[in-house]
Amino acid sequence: MFKTLRLKPTTLDEFKTKWAAIQSVMTIVAIVLGAGWAFYTFLIQRQDRVEAMNPVIDLGIKAKQLSLPNDAKPYLAVVVTLKNVGTSNFKMCFEDPENKGKTRCPDNDQQSPEDNQINWRPALPTINVARYRYDDQKKGVIFNRSKDTLITVTEFRADDPETESSGFVLRAGGTITRTAVVQVPEPGLYRVAFSVLLPQRDTQLHLARKPFLGVSMFCVVADHPPKTESENQCAGVP
Repeated sequence: MFKTLRLKPTTLDEFKTKWAAIQSVMTIVAIVLGAGWAFYTFLIQRQDRVEAMNPVIDLGIKAKQLSLPNDAKPYLAVVVTLKNVGTSNFKMCFEDPENKGKTRCPDNDQQSPEDNQINWRPALPTINVARYRYDDQKKGVIFNRSKDTLITVTEFRADDPETESSGFVLRAGGTITRTAVVQVPEPGLYRVAFSVLLPQRDTQLHLARKPFLGVSMFCVVADHPPKTESENQCAGVP
């Protein structure tokens, strides 16, 4: 047997009361969704502004074999280009940021007589050249510290070639070029690199790792330097 379901008639006042309750719930949901979307949009826009304000450094490196008159030893001319394509200035320090000494980068480059009593951080070489040899066991080229010496180049101030540079400020949209000439002991395969250490707090690397900003390339140094640019045997490594 089927039972007949009889609906209780709803008066106009009851309908208005129920509809008002539904409207209240819908209003609350709309407010919550609107607030969530506004907060999400704020975070995205804030992140975009922060990233836009950060310096973005575009590094480039070139090298070329040179020869000097009455000198049979081979040389490498190195040119490093640093361009800040971001919207804020970038302070580049040629020091170990974890060193406990006092920094001179780059505002305190000038020393007064009493500065000799201060424990300054030592300036670190920024350009290095290393001889690479083929290793039969590892089936690749490696740097063998027991056989080859790492050649390092220390930066000097542009206005004082006898004073080591501790760093510089690369302004937004600006470009700085660093140059060096390195004497290598013999022909062979060499890795030319530019690198500076970065503060550990600015990265998410393990404390045992030292973060750095750098660029490198490989060069084949021949018995005689190339006569044309097309014969230059230096190739950048992405």
